[in-house]
Amino acid sequence: MVIVTTKKAKSGIPQILFDSQVGTSSVRKQLDLLNANDYVNLIKDIAATNNLTPPAKLNTPFVGVDRTDWQKEIFKTALSTQNNASISGGGEKVTYNLSLGYLTQQAIVKDYRLRRLNSRFSLDEKLGRFHFGQSLNIRYTNTNGQTASILNAISYAPYQPIYDPAILGGYSILTNVDDNSNAVNPLQSLGVQTLSSNDLVLYPQVFGEVNIIKGLTFRSQLAGVYGTSTNDSYQIPYITSNNLGFSRQAGRAFNSYSNYTFENYLSYNRIFGKHSISATAGTSYIDAGSSKYLSVLGTGMLNDNVKDIGVAPTITSQANTSGYYTQFGRAISYYGRLVYTFNDRYILSGSIRRDGSSNFGPQSRYGNFPGVGFAWRISEEEFVKSALPFISDAKFRIGWGRTGNNKFGLTTTQVFTFGGSPTGNLIYSLGDNKSFVNGTTVTSIANPLLRWEQTDQTDIGLDLGFLKNKLTLTLDYYNRKSSGLLVGIPVPTSVGIGGLSGFSSTLITNAADAQNKGFEFQLAYADKTSDFNYNVSVNGGYNQNKTLSLGAQSSTPIIGGYFNNLNGITLTQPGSPIGAFYGYAVDHVASTQAEIDALNAATRQKTGNPASLYQDGLLPGDFIFKDLNNDGVVDSKDQKVLGSPIPKFTYGFNAGASYKNFDLNIVMSGVQGVQLANSLKFYTENASTGHNASTAILDRWRKPGDIAALPRAGQNVTATGNLRPSDFFVENGSYLRVRNVTLGYTFTKTALNSFSGNVLSRLRVYVAAQNLFTITKYTGYDPEISTQTNGGVNGGASDYIFNRGIDDGQIPQPRTFLAGIQVGF
Repeated sequence: MVIVTTKKAKSGIPQILFDSQVGTSSVRKQLDLLNANDYVNLIKDIAATNNLTPPAKLNTPFVGVDRTDWQKEIFKTALSTQNNASISGGGEKVTYNLSLGYLTQQAIVKDYRLRRLNSRFSLDEKLGRFHFGQSLNIRYTNTNGQTASILNAISYAPYQPIYDPAILGGYSILTNVDDNSNAVNPLQSLGVQTLSSNDLVLYPQVFGEVNIIKGLTFRSQLAGVYGTSTNDSYQIPYITSNNLGFSRQAGRAFNSYSNYTFENYLSYNRIFGKHSISATAGTSYIDAGSSKYLSVLGTGMLNDNVKDIGVAPTITSQANTSGYYTQFGRAISYYGRLVYTFNDRYILSGSIRRDGSSNFGPQSRYGNFPGVGFAWRISEEEFVKSALPFISDAKFRIGWGRTGNNKFGLTTTQVFTFGGSPTGNLIYSLGDNKSFVNGTTVTSIANPLLRWEQTDQTDIGLDLGFLKNKLTLTLDYYNRKSSGLLVGIPVPTSVGIGGLSGFSSTLITNAADAQNKGFEFQLAYADKTSDFNYNVSVNGGYNQNKTLSLGAQSSTPIIGGYFNNLNGITLTQPGSPIGAFYGYAVDHVASTQAEIDALNAATRQKTGNPASLYQDGLLPGDFIFKDLNNDGVVDSKDQKVLGSPIPKFTYGFNAGASYKNFDLNIVMSGVQGVQLANSLKFYTENASTGHNASTAILDRWRKPGDIAALPRAGQNVTATGNLRPSDFFVENGSYLRVRNVTLGYTFTKTALNSFSGNVLSRLRVYVAAQNLFTITKYTGYDPEISTQTNGGVNGGASDYIFNRGIDDGQIPQPRTFLAGIQVGF
């Protein structure tokens, strides 16, 4: 059980605090892409591979000029500001706190902008044995624009200008007829579409507390959330690549949601001589809440003078839905915790939770989650003090606990149907005259046997202090086993489920057991003199992740990590990490037909089959994959685990120092033993269709006898050819990153009094750099990536645990420089 607290008001004269910060952010690196001449040669190579005549335009002087650096055009130096002010005060009975914060943030990719206003007001009253509190948080967010596509910037032709007034919409386009490419201008959507949103969210909270008897307190608290948002869009008429036309339209979407949490608990804390008892018992209820969404589309406007749906002659409904707010329906919990301490040396604790969620069927709606722990302050024992006097503090810890997860889609324990979008447009042709009638189809399989996902964790730790705790060491061992992981198991569409846009053909079930175990440590040293203080610490961890089983319902390995319509590159199976990269191993690029003939001859001799081939479809200029099982043939049995997206080692370094009024802090962190799937290579080092690429593709096979690193442009560019899942896409994702460097100066009270009298109580100025530099061998934009955005089955990322570590063009972490001031009145 974790209790989160926020800043509370302090009694006394009003205290005013203000801080302001301004910063600039920019992309850390850009990729080396082809210039215009090399790009045109690549496009011509693709045409030659497919026995096509290149378009006449590619033989004109126009295409030999570099007109636009598309990465330079989409990336920008983004400005951010942050201002916060608070005032607090009150008397012995009543205290108050009011805080305001205003944030502006530009994205490092054109042209998204965010503004956010946060405010919080709280009151705290003490009346005898009663204690009351009220708070209201308000968050207003406004966004404008959208981010340009990094993939489009990588792919678009360097000889094209940004604008073309001859094209409807005003932006240049490419066509397969004229350019042998249909890549999209990365700035077009920003110019022809206007997007904005306004979100308002309220977080009210009240509590009441009464001291019943000495040490026994009862607390009741109610917290809620209410949010509403409006999204507006407008699109002028335009033509995009391959002369596809889009009409003028306006959109508006409304969304509102709310829910509340109600909690009541008793707490008891008493000390009896050498005995100390702390106990808590209570219950909490999380309401399912509600959410409502309506989206409408306006058409028929004659001009763009007023870019608002309010002037649209025709308005049609696009979507109209309502449902729960939470991911788990209604949830209720009963919990208790007891901590007993003897002589401040021996600590024994125990806890139990019983959680229920309406997400599950009646047979498995509740789960029980106990936990126990023991701690022993060894340094208080006399035999330790006498035998090991250099130890100033020592504590041994051991604990075990079970937690549960119920967060999965609400449509998995019941059958749901779909009638089309907008509602009612799913039609069937029935009867003798084959007339069309409205219908519906099943989109989910009911699984009433779903149960809580459970995680059991054992921790053993040791805390040590030396030199009067100037030097401290923390050691931890953990063993965490998760059972019944809630995952989506693919099922064939022939069963009648899925196959529609937005509906995958999967069954949610408790299908996997996994284990994480490892070690963590932290070593720190701190000391000070009259003018100089410093501290330094290092930390690290080793983690081993392994899939234990796939459950009883499906023993088939789980395939994930789909991108660019290629076969999945991750495989989850017993004995391997969850979502491990899996595929073929590239040997080299075939140089000549004679080399291939020699391989085929060796295969026929080994297999005894005169029709055998070393690798189906292999041509000069193709990747030759390794025969890992040495049976003479490259087939599905020659795949292996290529690495894990889960780091084996994590580490960090933190150093801080202050000299008189100056302070300096440095934070570094990194990971080792991790792989990433760089799906950007589909564009940067492969030429399946007409698009730009990185300079790495200059080392491609072009003619017999070439010793090349990459295959021939446009050849065998399929999920069973050169682009099959392989270590071609998998890279070392290790990195070391300087997270933060901050240098500050705090004015002395004497200096403040000299120019402000008693007005200022504190004044500090500082400069900082975030993500200052990164050491990595990863060839993409950033080795620290989030969840897959564009992949997954049917074009959308499915379960994250099977799709992590896949870089499909996420916006990279920016390098940021900041300057700020902190003032107290």
